[in-house]
Amino acid sequence: MAQGARNVRVVRVTPQGVRARRDRVVVEEPLEIRINGQAFATTMRTPGHDYELIHGFLFSEGVISSSDDVLSMQYCAGRTTIRKPEDLIPIANRTAGTRSGIGGDVGGTSNASTLTSKGGIYSESTLASKSGFGGASTESTLASKGSISGTWAQEIGGLAGGTFGAQVSGHNTYNVVNVRLAPHVEWESAARNVAGNSACGVCGSTSIERVLGRRHGVLESVSLDPQVILGLPDALAQQQQLFRRTGGSHGAALFTLSGELLRFREDVGRHNAADKLIGSFVMSNQVPLGETMLVMSSRASFELVQKAVMAGIPAVASLSAATSLAVELATASGVALAGFIRAERFNLYAGELARPVNA
Repeated sequence: MAQGARNVRVVRVTPQGVRARRDRVVVEEPLEIRINGQAFATTMRTPGHDYELIHGFLFSEGVISSSDDVLSMQYCAGRTTIRKPEDLIPIANRTAGTRSGIGGDVGGTSNASTLTSKGGIYSESTLASKSGFGGASTESTLASKGSISGTWAQEIGGLAGGTFGAQVSGHNTYNVVNVRLAPHVEWESAARNVAGNSACGVCGSTSIERVLGRRHGVLESVSLDPQVILGLPDALAQQQQLFRRTGGSHGAALFTLSGELLRFREDVGRHNAADKLIGSFVMSNQVPLGETMLVMSSRASFELVQKAVMAGIPAVASLSAATSLAVELATASGVALAGFIRAERFNLYAGELARPVNA
């Protein structure tokens, strides 16, 4: 059983009758992100690609500008594993290894593998899946990402006396990650912004100004090929293995403007799926992502367009509708935004088409 899904007992009600059976549901668990030991944010996600998710989230919030701003990341262990802070090894200096445990690709069953080059885009490594969550696990690492910026390792370790992320039994839940940032990274103000996103006095125009003020560069406008847009639902559906099993996950994919799939991620949350996707490129210092398109199975919200702007992605396409603030941000930032994509039609909310169509 892939770790992204779990069997539960359900009562199926149909015109033919009522019967009990087992069914698969998508796994949803909290991930608490700590920076330098202090709580920063918590999100509900499908476990797997957690380090990508954190990189993507911190990048889209303007906390980090590259993977070089991150000195180390590690799960906060339960009482079964304790380490002193001075024993923590910067990610760039660690040696890659293997384990059987949590943290791998949805559907993955292999041990840790290296990130490999594929036409300039580096494919994501996978870690083995395990039966159940919160069980004891041996130390693991995420394999190296090639020659881009040294070796990365995803190590299961603990903070001094750490009981964070532990069950009553002391087993690690792998739901708390501590991030150690470089000394020059100023993250406290970002923490206040994350905590105050729903505070009084924050309006749409203020939110747009914040994004435009934090972006890493001005986007070059692109035009969208209608035939490419119309083919996206089928192309995305082919990748959504977890959704086919559970019906409860969102997909995020990066395509070239000509319709070539570069990478795909899936999660119970649409924002998390986008963060995992973008974070995988942040980790290998491949942003900004010009001449590409973020494709989402969900609606196009303000936050998703924000993530595209921060990553330098000039186009966003969603299978559902766009929100008003998403349209405003796309227009202000130069992002081409398409939505409500069906077999023969779609809405263009912002941007231009590559060729004229009838009004």
